[in-house]
Amino acid sequence: AEARAATAPLRKKARDAEARIAKLTSEAKKLEAKLADADLYTPSRKGEVAAAQSTLAALKRQLIAAEAEWLVAEEALEAASV
Repeated sequence: AEARAATAPLRKKARDAEARIAKLTSEAKKLEAKLADADLYTPSRKGEVAAAQSTLAALKRQLIAAEAEWLVAEEALEAASV
């Protein structure tokens, strides 16, 4: 019980990172679907395309950071349970 309590913060970090990964993945998929729409690529919507591409790039960077946080938490959990 004591060991479980000691690893509770690590488990929470891992769960929080997993939730962020799921949210960011969902947002990225929505933007990718929007960018896949051929009607988006008209001269009058150039700014919208650029904004969507920029947002998608930022989401992907955040996703990489969340995955790294999850990995660190999981590795720490594994080390703590050995």
